[in-house]
Amino acid sequence: MATGAIIDCGDGPEYSAIYQWLAARGLLSAAHFSGAVSPHDVPKLLAEMDIGVAPYPQQSGFIFPLKIYEYMAAGLPVITSRVGHLAEIVNDGVNGLLVMPDDPVALCDALERLLNNTQLRKRLGMTGRKQVERAHSWDCIVAHI
Repeated sequence: MATGAIIDCGDGPEYSAIYQWLAARGLLSAAHFSGAVSPHDVPKLLAEMDIGVAPYPQQSGFIFPLKIYEYMAAGLPVITSRVGHLAEIVNDGVNGLLVMPDDPVALCDALERLLNNTQLRKRLGMTGRKQVERAHSWDCIVAHI
């Protein structure tokens, strides 16, 4: 079984439920809760991570996945849900992994897959970073204005 530590960034509506879930299972020692993070501190926090995880629930409506772009720009492999337009950003197996929404088993399987495969983590992270540099950098955006 793969092991890792959890860094939970932010103070969104699921904070309490995540904290209680980890506490009930004796896993708080493997977790760091950063709370709200200033934009200035985001790069430092991303540098401490090996995998960027953004599980979104099944929902209708628009998702603005800034964190996915931040993970990719930092060279992190991404795991996210196959909802909305996220599959247009994350190409499963190419620059990240897609899992079905609201499926914790699939999310755990994807995490374990990346934790156990350093080469895959590096390849997905590098491909994602190149994609962001090529299509989503400020230089690229300014060129389209």
